[in-house]
Amino acid sequence: MGAKRVLLFDDKFGKINSHWPYSTENIVIEDRIYYDNFDFAVLTLQKLRQKRYEVFGFSGRGAPKTAYILDELLKDNQVIAENRFLRKVFKLHNTNLSILDTKIASNRELLYQYGNDWVRAALQYPFDVLLVQTYDDSDIFNRVLGRKSAYWIPYCYNDHLYYPRCDEDRTLDIGAFFKIERHDHRIEFVKMVKEIADRNGYSFEFSDKYWGEEYAKKICTPKIMIHLSYCGDIPWRLYECAASKTCLLTDPLGFNIAKLFTRNVDYYEYKRDFSDLEVRIKELIEDNTKRNNIANNAYEKVQSYTWEKVSTSLIYSLL
Repeated sequence: MGAKRVLLFDDKFGKINSHWPYSTENIVIEDRIYYDNFDFAVLTLQKLRQKRYEVFGFSGRGAPKTAYILDELLKDNQVIAENRFLRKVFKLHNTNLSILDTKIASNRELLYQYGNDWVRAALQYPFDVLLVQTYDDSDIFNRVLGRKSAYWIPYCYNDHLYYPRCDEDRTLDIGAFFKIERHDHRIEFVKMVKEIADRNGYSFEFSDKYWGEEYAKKICTPKIMIHLSYCGDIPWRLYECAASKTCLLTDPLGFNIAKLFTRNVDYYEYKRDFSDLEVRIKELIEDNTKRNNIANNAYEKVQSYTWEKVSTSLIYSLL
């Protein structure tokens, strides 16, 4: 079959947390170009003159505009002759189409109108392949598009970066390591967690500064990691914590999470109105058996979702 050679286009957020983590036996990411750079078109031509690729990989909501720009750029350029079999692949997430009315989810115009930014991006350009991360949504895309072009590819994690690192007892009780500027309630949430920690004598650390290797090490230090989602979406943090054997406490998750992980077995939930937040924190901090069981359950479950294993499924959609 052979590995597929990918030229990857991503936005600025992909520099921190790319949907295409690294090369595997099946997927070779030859180069990454960030299309919010002013010279991305020039860089693309340079790369295409130097190498041959089988796949243009896209992620980020600006992917359709980028794909159209590349079409114009390469239309009359001889360099595309050596890359004429390129397949344009868009990797998207957080579509959650199952919550929409059946009539909406079956009609392209209505789906474009009522779907989120990721759905609109997927419909704006005729990508050869859509890699959909919300379970079952690939079937809806295929029905609307009238062709087999969408495939379910689950969230996954970089197992070279996330793995159990702590052999000793964890000294930090509660960790919260996430960005707050794009969320209306995270500032209030962090303040609330700190008050709960102070009231009960728990150690607590919040930071939005940890990334990469530093973040991977840091999430192994608390007994529980606490999370507040944007919209009930499945967080990367669930996979990262599971791989690190760190117990995750989060608000209720949707997006067909039950097809992948079991609530209060593989991760723990508090109510969206925060009414039981303190109770849930105390349960996990004071009950070592419960906390460790959740962490161990998640660790076993997440072994199926390494990027290496997911890319084995991914390769068949790129043929």
